[in-house]
Amino acid sequence: MTNARNIWYWRGASSIMQIAQSGVTKPNDCKFTVTLRETLRGMLQGMLRGMLSTHGRYRC
Repeated sequence: MTNARNIWYWRGASSIMQIAQSGVTKPNDCKFTVTLRETLRGMLQGMLRGMLSTHGRYRC
């Protein structure tokens, strides 16, 4: 993905679909990141770091 944002939390919308369609009604109670150029790569790296233990084994 390119030119995407991470959404940490929000208020004023029922779902992410509603945010995409009409935005939120309480923007001061939301935390969105700035626009990221390459989101997928960073997300995958973060997921892999979280799933691998210090010994390189998969952790559930």
